[in-house]
Amino acid sequence: MRFFGSECIALRVAAMALLVAVCGCERDVVAPKESAETNVVSRAKDPAYQKALKDVQTRRREIAKERTKVLDEMKEMADKARAALPKGATDAQVKAELDGNPQKYPEWQDLVRRLREIEAKAKKDLSDARGMVRERILREQADLDRQKKRGGSK
Repeated sequence: MRFFGSECIALRVAAMALLVAVCGCERDVVAPKESAETNVVSRAKDPAYQKALKDVQTRRREIAKERTKVLDEMKEMADKARAALPKGATDAQVKAELDGNPQKYPEWQDLVRRLREIEAKAKKDLSDARGMVRERILREQADLDRQKKRGGSK
């Protein structure tokens, strides 16, 4: 077997590639500074933040279930009112029937009130969640800015 002929070009290229990969591609590993002041925890890696987001999701799901239950009850009541009206009654006529006859549909006003409360609760919960995320983003950015001023990098 000749090592300098054209037959072994592939073998020589493979050997060179292996040498380069093993010897020439090392990186200097620099240990990060162990300082609480310069340590910035990404929101994506913070377990407390992730738990808070899961809690928000759980609350939002519960609110949605409550809302769906109330809307289903309202739909049933609207169907009963529509049946009492002449055929082809519009939604406005059905609503007027429900709103105008509290003695005939006593639960209607309670359902309307509950729906408003649930929607207000959902709006407040969403606003609180957005505030939490915004606060965390601003805090993380402030940490990064402080780190840049000190000359640290991450």
